[in-house]
Amino acid sequence: MSWPDTEVERGLVALALSNGSPTHAQRLLAADGLAIPLQTLKSWKYRDHVERYEQIRARELPRIKQQLADRHTHLAELHADLAEKAARRLDEAIDNNELKPHQLGGVMHQSNVGSGIHTDKARDLRGDATVVVEDRRTTEEIIRGLAALGVIELEDGDVVEETGQEMVLPVLTVGGGAQSGD
Repeated sequence: MSWPDTEVERGLVALALSNGSPTHAQRLLAADGLAIPLQTLKSWKYRDHVERYEQIRARELPRIKQQLADRHTHLAELHADLAEKAARRLDEAIDNNELKPHQLGGVMHQSNVGSGIHTDKARDLRGDATVVVEDRRTTEEIIRGLAALGVIELEDGDVVEETGQEMVLPVLTVGGGAQSGD
């Protein structure tokens, strides 16, 4: 069977939004009123429209990542809510001698773990920083380091010093290589 270009495009977009899963794409399309056989979707992805599928996938990837990040954020919030509820119930149950701490403690622990996992996953999908690096060098140390590497040149007698609120910097000359047109 020959499919109209618009339906092929819809099928390829559904594949991309389904992270390449023909089964999931078929369900998405069916929910939208378009019935495309599973074998047809597989054929389009792996044989007939490989290049076009990859183009669509690359175009849709930011949207896919955002949707996944939003989903993981939502799951992290649900887990955090569960942990909070479990902590309140645990406190009440202990006060009333109704149960042992480990019974709700396990729920609270699992919810905290789930919240952490989904928070990390959402952060990764959004491209947020995973590590913050702090540089504790002073500006003077950085300038002297750049000079030692030949990135900048300090003239004899240049003074580099930090004095509380003010910094005295030398006139810096960019070094490192021949000038064009020499």
